[in-house]
Amino acid sequence: MAKAIDPSPIDRETWIEMAKETLKSCVETINSPYNI
Repeated sequence: MAKAIDPSPIDRETWIEMAKETLKSCVETINSPYNI
């Protein structure tokens, strides 16, 4: 992922937000079998 290396603050913010969303959906996927 080339964008992650970009030192631009805006790109870094975008990447962090994307990472948070990815982590959140990962956690939801892991937890979903236990929520039934």
